[in-house]
Amino acid sequence: MAARENLERTLNPLDIVHSERSDIATSNQGGGTEHPYEAELNSFQPTAELLEPVICQRPNQLTNDSLHFIDSLPALEALIKTLSRQYEIAVDCEAHNYRSYIGFVCLMQISTRQNDYIIDTIVLRDHIQKLNPVFTNPDILKVMHGCNSDVVWFQRDFKLYLVNVFDTGQAARALNYPTGTLKYLLKKFVNFDAKKEYQMADWRQRPLTAEMIEYARMDTHALLYIADNLRNALYESNLLSEVFNQSRLLCLQKYNKPEHNENSYQKILRNTTKQLTNRQVYIIAKLFDWREGIARRLDESTGYVLPNRILIRIGEEMPSDAQGILACCRPVPPLVRENLSVLHKIVLDAKMKILPNANDLAIFPKDQSSVPKAKNLSENFFRHDDQEGNVSSTAASLLDHRQSRLRPWSTMSESEPKKKKPRI
Repeated sequence: MAARENLERTLNPLDIVHSERSDIATSNQGGGTEHPYEAELNSFQPTAELLEPVICQRPNQLTNDSLHFIDSLPALEALIKTLSRQYEIAVDCEAHNYRSYIGFVCLMQISTRQNDYIIDTIVLRDHIQKLNPVFTNPDILKVMHGCNSDVVWFQRDFKLYLVNVFDTGQAARALNYPTGTLKYLLKKFVNFDAKKEYQMADWRQRPLTAEMIEYARMDTHALLYIADNLRNALYESNLLSEVFNQSRLLCLQKYNKPEHNENSYQKILRNTTKQLTNRQVYIIAKLFDWREGIARRLDESTGYVLPNRILIRIGEEMPSDAQGILACCRPVPPLVRENLSVLHKIVLDAKMKILPNANDLAIFPKDQSSVPKAKNLSENFFRHDDQEGNVSSTAASLLDHRQSRLRPWSTMSESEPKKKKPRI
């Protein structure tokens, strides 16, 4: 408690410290390995209180009075003061990846025991980093579900880091539940049927529909209660400490900017079961390079420019004319149709290229360590329910840039008193 009281008394100086750490992190995002909170995470140990059974507190009824949409700086600053007085909060986010090269977070949801907050992270993009003192305060437990992606998204977009996290997805895995999805946990513990079709909704759109707001709200509204139940079950199984440790490891992930080299194309061939010749692989590599360049230049996802399945099929078929390329596409991506002559030339040039052993079957080494990929400490962990660009630095330009691209081509603040955690 003393640490939290100290945080409230010295919030502004701490903001300076956190800002300096984030500046260091930014300077290393080009490929460095430094994590600004690595020391805190490596030394973090859950308190004895966190490792005890708890009284499960059912979530409050969903009311309009307990829902707060945060879309202004004063509202965000008031929220931060409220959160700094909590001992636990639930956190989640909604992101958009389809019409952006690297993607970006569109909403952040935070819940306390009494209230739910939906933060417009597009409008407040340049100010979300102010949450960092709360997110890295080891005295405040952050309950999240499948935070694998959220951890790196928060770093990438806002220079936000996390210390003291309990991941309910990791808990579900440790308890051998049939699935670790949030949909399953919501049904099991609060009998709520989540409409997962909104999982892939376009979260850039404003205003949000009532259904989208309900979906986003429920991602955190009952999460503290779900965590209560999971922590008690883990305590009975002597697994609670292990789940806290797994959650800590997730927070040690570090965002690295996407890199591209001559072997990057191999990552899309890892899961293919088809045998390809060296010629076919060469065509795939050239198409991959073209796609990467277009995606970066236009700030589009590679899946929007040319989906993997279509790219590989073109490489397999090696069509002799432009119509043959179109025949490989169902449906035809807009940028493929727009650049059809370019793609046709890439395929023809690759077919005429003199290659040694062009018709021999391609052999890829089992060890793909030469292919650059983001640091991942959690390949065996449950992932976020969501699927996995240079976004404009200001909210205004971002909104203007996205306004005409909303559809894919394929079909207020209040104070809450600091409360004691009820225990059994």
